[in-house]
Amino acid sequence: WVLPEEMLTFTKVTTERKNRTYIVKPNAGSQGNGIFLTRKAADVPKEGKYVAQRYLNKPLLIDGLKFDLRVYVLITSVTPLRVYLLK
Repeated sequence: WVLPEEMLTFTKVTTERKNRTYIVKPNAGSQGNGIFLTRKAADVPKEGKYVAQRYLNKPLLIDGLKFDLRVYVLITSVTPLRVYLLK
């Protein structure tokens, strides 16, 4: 969820699924600064922009480390499907 724009949806989900943990990251943060875990939308500060997603307790690891997979593609046509992948 992009917050605060999607706060109503995020609040609804966290209210319906109280046992799930979510990770909230500041939009302009880096190197882990400002990241926190929560189960309630009310814990997200009213000021600032954030991204929230479901927290995975057992993420996929490579050699014991978390990783990012960044794939850049350009879709020029859906029918027929034509996709260009940046190497």
